[in-house]
Amino acid sequence: MLEVKGHFKSQIDEYMTYLSDCEHIESCKYFVDIASNYFEKASNDKNQIGITSTTFPEIFIRACGAKPVYLLGGYEGNIGEVDEIFPQISDHTTKAVVNLLLNKEMPFEKSLKGVVVPITNDSNRKIAPYLEAHGYKVIRVDNTAFVLEHTPSNYKKQQSTFLIGLMKVLKRPITKKRLLESARQITKSHQLFESIDKAQLATKLKIFLKETYYLTSDMETWQKEVEKLLSIVPRAAEGEKQLHLVGGDIQFPNHKVGLILEETGIQNYTSACSVPYPYDYSALNEKASLYQLCKQIYDIHYKNEYSSEALGSHKVSFDEKTQAVIFHLLKGQLLSAYYADKVEKNCIAQNIPFLCIETDCTKADKEQIKIRIEAFTELLQVNRRSGNREKKMA
Repeated sequence: MLEVKGHFKSQIDEYMTYLSDCEHIESCKYFVDIASNYFEKASNDKNQIGITSTTFPEIFIRACGAKPVYLLGGYEGNIGEVDEIFPQISDHTTKAVVNLLLNKEMPFEKSLKGVVVPITNDSNRKIAPYLEAHGYKVIRVDNTAFVLEHTPSNYKKQQSTFLIGLMKVLKRPITKKRLLESARQITKSHQLFESIDKAQLATKLKIFLKETYYLTSDMETWQKEVEKLLSIVPRAAEGEKQLHLVGGDIQFPNHKVGLILEETGIQNYTSACSVPYPYDYSALNEKASLYQLCKQIYDIHYKNEYSSEALGSHKVSFDEKTQAVIFHLLKGQLLSAYYADKVEKNCIAQNIPFLCIETDCTKADKEQIKIRIEAFTELLQVNRRSGNREKKMA
């Protein structure tokens, strides 16, 4: 039987091969090593807390003196008993994360002091007891999308409960000094993400560099290596983009959609499907008390993830440079499906060609998706030749 760790490692190696033709890849050895040695590193580091979602902020984990380990759901296939345990769960990323945690050949069972499970959907809710049954200390965070303008008291209570639970697991209190140090570090990473996106690098390399932020246990060295790389890479010129890739996260090491776009000749595109930006805590009042700082952080987290501005806006739009939109819809992601409908309606209103592809991390539908995108690109070429693109509606 194929060793489980080897199965996951082979997918990472395949991803590295996909990146091998990028300009400046020879200067990215540090980042390639992070990805290639991810499992080995995760088994050696101590004082770690696992997180089952990249959208969950790491600041309190770092401020309690621990290292966050993001358990990414972009692996293909579910080896072992995961499909038998969760036949009712259609969320592929959730299954992939559980597969990482339940397989005995993986390093996480011994190296993680606890696992944070944000309860954002029914799939997340179902996995928590199974992880506990396998010996993990699970810290649940029942993050409900309230869609309000101001941070509700219930959300603040949830965040506070999480922080208390985290300190109990780690047996270490949070301090104002460590909280501010973590906030400054994470904010710097946020700024470096912006610099990466503005650099003259291939889209797939930009995505990979940002992914390694969630794979490394050494944020400071990661920041220095990004700065070193960007010092030799020119800033990208302002130009017209052919296509926007939006929708659900494409998590490491899944690169199926990027490979299909490349094979169909689409090179010049932007992607909003890669890992999320680290939070920007630059607005914190550093003179405030620890209690007040935590409240400010709760507000920042809510505003970026669950506010009416973040989730309830009907003004999903693109600028005049947008030539087309492809929406990446992960199976089992109901919120993304809702968002896809909003984006499609806005594209129709602005006469922007729109294509929605519903898929998962497996390669089973690769050729089918490729045919659809090829037909879509042919339509774009016809539109450009005929000059029938209307001006963006007000």
